[in-house]
Amino acid sequence: MICQLCSENKAEIFIEAESVFKKKKVGICKDCAHRYGIDSQQKSPDFKSKIEKLFLDVEKKLRLTDEDSKKICPLCSTSLFEIKNNSVLGCPNCYSFFKEEIKLLIQKNANDAAYSGTAPENSKNQEDFLLNRMQIEQKLNESIQKEEYEKAAVYRDYLNDLDKNLLKKEND
Repeated sequence: MICQLCSENKAEIFIEAESVFKKKKVGICKDCAHRYGIDSQQKSPDFKSKIEKLFLDVEKKLRLTDEDSKKICPLCSTSLFEIKNNSVLGCPNCYSFFKEEIKLLIQKNANDAAYSGTAPENSKNQEDFLLNRMQIEQKLNESIQKEEYEKAAVYRDYLNDLDKNLLKKEND
């Protein structure tokens, strides 16, 4: 998760506040925590007011990221804001739909690029699906460039069927 205040560094400090009606969680980097005077070793009398100010500033910043909330993947309804905030994509289509934004996020966080963990069991199927889809898209583009519109229509229809089947599988 990226710091919810500076949107630059990796969030290393997580603070949870719970009220009667809802639970709030904030992830911030060490630099932002230091700027707000929040240290794990320091227990100051105004600690509560510092935390309240932190939560207010994060909420203010979240309202400013409303534009990111408006850009939504057409297949899985994951917003760009969710991807930036959680560093998780919703579906394979997100890779192509948010291509430029993902490139920028990766470049900005290149030092955190090491992956640890295991691949999902169905990742081979997803890779095959994406590879097949990319090949069909390439053939579609080539057909259009060669002005072979009948072929292009067949490829277009095939891609539409792939997308419909994907949506059907996700909804089941």
